[in-house]
Amino acid sequence: MKEEELCEAAIKGDTEKVTALIDSGADVTHFDADGLTPLMHAAKHGHAPILDILLTAGAPWNALSP
Repeated sequence: MKEEELCEAAIKGDTEKVTALIDSGADVTHFDADGLTPLMHAAKHGHAPILDILLTAGAPWNALSP
């Protein structure tokens, strides 16, 4: 699933993979099994460039875990 790959790429700070997954249609608003979005993962791991990419792609900055 693209969204799970997006979460993993956000955790790792892989800007190229994050960009490629977004370009291929991955949902930036996805909540994973832990209730976290790619944006939450990027913030948790301190990956500011990933935050910029996700926010530009429309990731909600104010999402709350379900």
